[in-house]
Amino acid sequence: MKSLITGLCLAWALPVHALSLLEGYRLAKTRDPVYRAAQAEREAGEANRALGRAQLLPVIAASGSRMEVEGDQRYPSTNPLTRKTTTVVRELDYVSKNGTIQLRQPIFNLQRWAEYRQGQLRADYSEAVFSKKEKDLAVRYLTAYLDVLLARETLALAEAKVSALKEQQAQTDRQFELGDGTLTDKKEVEARLSLAQAQVLEAQDQFGIASRTLGAIIGEAPSGLHQPRAENLAQLRTPPAETLQRWLELAVTNSPDLHASQKNVELSKQEITKARSGHFPTIDFIASRSHATSESITTIDQRTLSNSIGFQVNIPIFAGGSVSAQTDQARARLTQAQFELDNVRSQIELEVNKQYAGVVNGIAKTEALLKAVASSEEALKASRIGFRAGVRTTTDILNAEEQRFTARRELAQASYGMLASWIRLRATSGTLLEEDLVRLDDLFRRS
Repeated sequence: MKSLITGLCLAWALPVHALSLLEGYRLAKTRDPVYRAAQAEREAGEANRALGRAQLLPVIAASGSRMEVEGDQRYPSTNPLTRKTTTVVRELDYVSKNGTIQLRQPIFNLQRWAEYRQGQLRADYSEAVFSKKEKDLAVRYLTAYLDVLLARETLALAEAKVSALKEQQAQTDRQFELGDGTLTDKKEVEARLSLAQAQVLEAQDQFGIASRTLGAIIGEAPSGLHQPRAENLAQLRTPPAETLQRWLELAVTNSPDLHASQKNVELSKQEITKARSGHFPTIDFIASRSHATSESITTIDQRTLSNSIGFQVNIPIFAGGSVSAQTDQARARLTQAQFELDNVRSQIELEVNKQYAGVVNGIAKTEALLKAVASSEEALKASRIGFRAGVRTTTDILNAEEQRFTARRELAQASYGMLASWIRLRATSGTLLEEDLVRLDDLFRRS
C-alpha cells in the first residue's frame, strides 16, 4: 500500500510540459493565493490616499423634505364689542416643502490634517508590506523549487545506492556459494541493502511532499524542472565589491520590512497630533442655499429663498480629560513603534549577516565537496580493484559506496543551501529583482 501511495505521488509529479524556473515564478504571481491576497491588501491600502485627501476637501450635502399637513388650527378670538372670547377653528390642508444645499470647507482643523497625513502614510505602509510579500513569494517559490530538486536528486542517489548494493549482494552471494565469501559479508550487505531501500521510500515521500508544496504555489503539478550543476551555481559568488558592510547598507536603504516599520513610527506621530487636536479650535467655511414652501402654519402658501455664507468657529472648552488621556496613549504607542523599529533593524542585520555567510561559506563548501565527490569516486574504484586483488574486503567496498553516496548528497544540500542563501540575502536587503530570477533561469537552462 505504501508503495502504491508513493507511486501515485510520483505520478502526480510526472511532467506534463516543461516548466522553467522563470515560468514557474510567473505562474506563482498569478495563482498563489497568498500573493493574490497581498495584491488585494495593497489595493485596499492605496485607497487610504483618497480617504486622507478627502479630509481636506469640501463636503457638499443636500437635504429635502415634503410633508402632507392635515388638521385644524385652534386659537382664541375676542369680540371687541362684547369682549367675549371664542375659539376659532381653521382647517389645515397643505403641502410643506423644504430643500437645502450646503458646502462646508475646513479652514483650520488639526485633526483633519493629521488624518490626511495618516492616509498617505497608510498607503505607503501597505506598499512596503506588499513589497515584502512580493519578495517573500520569490523566496517561497524558489525554496520550494529547490526542495523539489533536492528531493529528486536525493531519490535518484538513493535508488542508485540500492542498485549498487544489489550488484554487491549478487557478487557476495556468488562468492559465498563458491566458498570464497563469509556469512558476515553476506549479512552486512543484506542489512545495508534493507537500510538503503528504506531510504528510497523516505526519499519518495519527501519528493511527493516537496512537489505538492511547489504545486500549491504555482497552481499545477511541477514538471520539467531544470537542475543546475554545482559548477554553474559557483558563478553566483558574491562580487568582491559587495562586502558585508555594503549589503548592510543596502538593507537599511531598501528593506521593505524597515520601510514598513518606519511608516508605522510616522503613523504613531500623527496619532499624537490627532489626539492633541482636541485642544485646538476648528474653523470651517460654510455656504448654503435654502428654498421652502409653506414651511410652517404661519407661512402657508408662502415661498422663501435664503442664501447664507460665513465661517463657523468651534472652541473646545472641556472634554472630561479624554484628550489628555488619548494623547498619553498615543505617545506610549509611538514609543512602542520606535522600539519595534529598532528590533526590525537588528533582525535585518542578523539576517543579512547569516545569509551573507551562507553564500560565502556555501561556495567554499560546495567547491570542497566537489573534490570530495571526485575523491570518493576514485576511492570506490580503488576499493573494487583491491577487492579483486584480495587486499580489500566487502566492508571496504560498502564503506566506500556509503562515502560516495554521502558526499554526493551533501554536495547537493550545500549547493542548494548556498543558492537559498543567495536568494534570501537579496530578499532581506530589498534588492531581489526579477532580473535575478532571469539570471538563475539562464544558469539552470545551461545545465
